[in-house]
Amino acid sequence: MPRLGLLFGLLVCSSGCPSISSTGLARPVPVGQTQVQMTSGGTALQDVRVREKRRVTLVVPNAEFVVRRGVSERLELDGKLWCLGLELGGKYALHRAGSTTAGTDVSVAPSISLYPFLTDPNAKEGGTAILSYVHLPVLIGLNTSGGHQLVVAPRLSGLTYMGRGMRPREILAAGGNLGMAFRVGPGARVMPELTLMMPVVSRLRTSERDFGPYTRVFQLNVAYLFGGD
Repeated sequence: MPRLGLLFGLLVCSSGCPSISSTGLARPVPVGQTQVQMTSGGTALQDVRVREKRRVTLVVPNAEFVVRRGVSERLELDGKLWCLGLELGGKYALHRAGSTTAGTDVSVAPSISLYPFLTDPNAKEGGTAILSYVHLPVLIGLNTSGGHQLVVAPRLSGLTYMGRGMRPREILAAGGNLGMAFRVGPGARVMPELTLMMPVVSRLRTSERDFGPYTRVFQLNVAYLFGGD
């Protein structure tokens, strides 16, 4: 069914969903250096209607792999991969603190991601569908002694859902990330992070609004970052 396909699409994206997953530190990777990140955790979709008058909270695992490369003093380029999708983006420093142990870093990290998946091929709107995200988070990093960083990242994400025989559906979601990157050694950090996203504007039909992207999404991750000091 198309509605079940739409729900499955969000489940696919939520399992490592780059629309709300970690963007790392607010300070771009130094020029000429590379940072690798591995992330694991879980995603909860709240109030998803699976039957008439029945709502549930769905929980799915999350895992992803990220590579970041510093290309200038203020700019890094990023690539993110998981089992069924990828994301390309960058991070640009609007303000760099004079030290990694004090002051505030502020960056923007725009990115775009694509996720093809299969719906019911016999349905009117079935077959191959694509979820496309455009993200615009603003990263604010508060540096502390020891090289740790508290990261607050409000964000907007635009989602387009496209399938065979249907007009694209658009959703604008808002939310943010709250994480603490602990420096545990030279070039090594552990970053627990909590994220919330919810739709604010949607062009889904009324019959689709209890499914898929028209739900609140919570994510709890732990990211392991190596390199980039």
